[in-house]
Amino acid sequence: MTLVGRPVPDPVIYRGPLGQITRSIEPYTDSDPIGIHASVLALLGAIVGREPHVEFEAYQPLLIWPILLGDTNLGRKGSATNHAIRLFETAFPKFMQQRVQPSLPASGAAIISGTVTRAIRLEGADAFEDNEEYDMEDDEGEAGPPKSGVKTYVSKPGFRGAWLAREMKTFLQRSKMDSTMAGTLREMWEGQRVDSETKKEHYALVDPHVALICHIPPEEFVLNYSASDAAGGSMNRMLPIFVHRSKILKFPRKLPASVMDKNVRALIRMVEFAEKCGELEPDAAALKLWDERLWEELDTESNKNKIMKQFAGRVMPYTWRLAGLYALGRCSSTISVADLESAAAVAQYMMKTVEHVFNEYQVETKAMPERKVEPFPFDGDPSLAKEAKVAKLVEIAKAAGEAGEKSGKFLQNMNIDKDMLNHVGAAAQAQGLVKRYRLSRGSAGGHTYLIVYTGPTDEESPVEEMPKPAKRFVAPVEVAEERLTPEPAAVVTPKRAASPVPSPQPKIRTKPLPAQAKVAPKPPVKKVNGGGSSGLLAGFFS
Repeated sequence: MTLVGRPVPDPVIYRGPLGQITRSIEPYTDSDPIGIHASVLALLGAIVGREPHVEFEAYQPLLIWPILLGDTNLGRKGSATNHAIRLFETAFPKFMQQRVQPSLPASGAAIISGTVTRAIRLEGADAFEDNEEYDMEDDEGEAGPPKSGVKTYVSKPGFRGAWLAREMKTFLQRSKMDSTMAGTLREMWEGQRVDSETKKEHYALVDPHVALICHIPPEEFVLNYSASDAAGGSMNRMLPIFVHRSKILKFPRKLPASVMDKNVRALIRMVEFAEKCGELEPDAAALKLWDERLWEELDTESNKNKIMKQFAGRVMPYTWRLAGLYALGRCSSTISVADLESAAAVAQYMMKTVEHVFNEYQVETKAMPERKVEPFPFDGDPSLAKEAKVAKLVEIAKAAGEAGEKSGKFLQNMNIDKDMLNHVGAAAQAQGLVKRYRLSRGSAGGHTYLIVYTGPTDEESPVEEMPKPAKRFVAPVEVAEERLTPEPAAVVTPKRAASPVPSPQPKIRTKPLPAQAKVAPKPPVKKVNGGGSSGLLAGFFS
């Protein structure tokens, strides 16, 4: 069964022993082979650890983070990953039981503290009282004196594990409320140390090696994806893979024991070889292929348009990570032409997935009721604001783009009160970096305050936009620019200092509202700073 218009994987993806594993499972399931293959690659990359790596620009561990994008029921996302899980549970039961978690923690701090707690349980570590051996940074970014009573928990280097984020929608929604989430994931994809500090505890996750497998329907992915996700840099660490039911199989049968045993033995050989393997290097023919053809093809496609740039910014190192996995599949430390071609085919399929999803799965939205906007400058004392706090405010505002961000998010992510936000905002405002606006009272009866970045922006060359979707879907309805400009007679200018740098009115983001649905009150959001785990064994992995 073929979905008309869907991206089609190049058959070279299924070369070698890893491809043979996927092909051996295919007759017994209606799951998409590319979904099974991506899940197998991710779990293999997690279990082999940090030692096998490729040197491309920097140290590249063989971690990949696939996102399986498929329609509900027809995508067979869960079925594809489950086949890979059953295979690895048979081959490596202890790893799968102790180190694979069924969901992603709720914040960047919880990811760090929970993973450190799990690592200490399994591998042991030292706990340092009062930070005697670790200099912490103060609010100005400079090393300060040890903080009395703070315990530091440090994992041993190279903790291996995996997360299964079967509800990626929740993760995307949380990442909009937690500015530390994207930064934490960026560092973990690189395999670098990440830290989380509260008033009583400091957690340090040293050189983690954790895979991530996500599931989400394409419509929800497009709807919940935002410019702030792209600005945070976490999206180009992901590997979007479109999946769809491969055939109609009315009674899928269990994988025969002989097939399972053969695949298990192959995986065990790969992992045993990886334990003795260090750097994986390309041979001369593979380097020639990269220099003469593949680099140019991938570079051209990854810079095709703005959306592609946001997702394919790491396509080059991703290709070499995948090539390293294909070489491990052959139990070789040399990356061949076949390995590199297979890896490039996966990377190219990722880019086809991005183009397909953002062309075909636009979601109809309903415009919010019109609300007027008026300037509402900060009137705090800039001398009371610390430079680190000003930089953090500017960072959040810049990530939000021209639409601006509500003041509540700044209060939450910066761990400050309204008075301090007024002082910090006044300092940034004096430098011409931000501007504050007030929206007229909405249906809830309260004012909404927006903080908009007005400083210098990175220059970008014009990019070609993707073609409009077919009539099958309706493009999002945007609020007209002129609606946001208050009529002169309707604006009452508050008695506050005028903003030093004029800037355009912000665009108000619109969100879809279900018909005749009541909006439930939002649950309280746990703060990142000061709201971490309260003990060595506390956290997500309890």
